[in-house]
Amino acid sequence: MAHTATIRAGVIGAGFMARVHATAIRGAGGTVVAVAASTPERSAEAAAALGAEPAADAQARAGGDRSPCRVWL
Repeated sequence: MAHTATIRAGVIGAGFMARVHATAIRGAGGTVVAVAASTPERSAEAAAALGAEPAADAQARAGGDRSPCRVWL
């Protein structure tokens, strides 16, 4: 049986294209796990809107986890 990993993606930016990319990531079977924006407050707002975590929170929670991940700019 072939092993397939779920792609975990981070999105950098919190504008219109962040929503477009998040939709595309999910459409391809991936999961948006983190969002980074210009300020911690904006990161938190965008992450909540996209169903993810602010990037700093996700990094701290991962504790060095280096499993497959992609970042969209």
